Amino acid sequence: ARETERVLLRKWNRFLCSCASLADVPPPTLRRMLACGVPTHHRAHVWAFCSAAAPSPRGAHAPVADAAAAAEIDREIGRDLARTFPEHPLYADADAGLCPALGRILRDHAELNPSVGYCQGLNFVAAVLLLHADERTALALLHALTDRLMPGYHAPDMGGLHAAQDKLVDEMRAALPALHAHLEAQGAPVRALSTHWLLCAYVDALPLACAMRVWDLLFEVPDPPPPSARAPHPPC
Repeated sequence: ARETERVLLRKWNRFLCSCASLADVPPPTLRRMLACGVPTHHRAHVWAFCSAAAPSPRGAHAPVADAAAAAEIDREIGRDLARTFPEHPLYADADAGLCPALGRILRDHAELNPSVGYCQGLNFVAAVLLLHADERTALALLHALTDRLMPGYHAPDMGGLHAAQDKLVDEMRAALPALHAHLEAQGAPVRALSTHWLLCAYVDALPLACAMRVWDLLFEVPDPPPPSARAPHPPC
């Protein structure tokens, strides 16, 4: 795994040094690079570009208007901080490591996206983002995921999640008919089982390295921004 990461890093270093900005790269080329995998060192930059995630100044969003709702969100987040990757050294202590930043991101996201607020599963997604990005970028990426890449997954009615589950079953029926028939015969609740997978974007269902490969493919490549919006990528 370490050698694979080193090879990917060398490949992406050459790729990034060949262009002034990712905005100059044709989308098909960038999609091929994403399909090959993004090294940990470059994920924050690449994911932020591909998702058009834009960090907002702290305090730019209004607090949750309902004080009782805000207090309940705080309680839910507080409970989930202790359950978020407790075996990871950076999340083992709810008062140290990355846990305080994780709490801030989840509370800020609830204010930034009041239609979602806080939903279980977001703690795992945000925790993984913090392993790759600074706090402001992680918040921007979390908002991009819930607002554009996974819309409606974490909303109260979970409309996007239910649509994704229907699509999952349809794709399984078409691509793996024998498996689908077997699961149906056994009464296996595919939709129910997939809820946790999708809400957590697979980070609590797959080995982290595998889940990150799924995430590399999750981020879409937007249309090229106007020249004035093209920011150079960090130095190689």
